[in-house]
Amino acid sequence: MVEGLCSDDIKLTQDSVLFSAEGDSVIVKTGGDWWILYGFTFYESLDIRSQIGAYDTTREVKKESHWGIDVEYEWLKVYVSSHERIIKIKVDKNTTGKTRYWNIDLGAGDYFDRVHCQQPSL
Repeated sequence: MVEGLCSDDIKLTQDSVLFSAEGDSVIVKTGGDWWILYGFTFYESLDIRSQIGAYDTTREVKKESHWGIDVEYEWLKVYVSSHERIIKIKVDKNTTGKTRYWNIDLGAGDYFDRVHCQQPSL
C-alpha cells in the first residue's frame, strides 16, 4: 500500500498472490468501487530495484465493456471491474526456468495500491 492524500478507495481483500507453476487463476475482491488499473510491473526478483519491464494499460489497447476491462499480456490475462469490485488474474503454465514476479498496479485519485504476484517455474 502506498498512500497519497486520499484515503484507501480500493480496499483490496488481499495484496499478494502465489500462483501454481502449472497455471492458475484467482479473483481478488475489492471493497472500493472507484479505482482503475494502471498496468503491470515485472521484476527479476522480490527486490523492487530489479524491475525488468512494465505494461501501461492506460496507453495500450484493451478490450473494454460496460462492466470492466480485459487485458492480455503474453502469459498473463487480467479482467478488472471496479463496478463488480473484482480483479480476475489468470496465468499460463510457467516453463521459463525462472520464477515470475509482477505487480498489478491500481489507483484511485491520489491513492495507489498493488497486488504482488509470484509464480514459480516447473
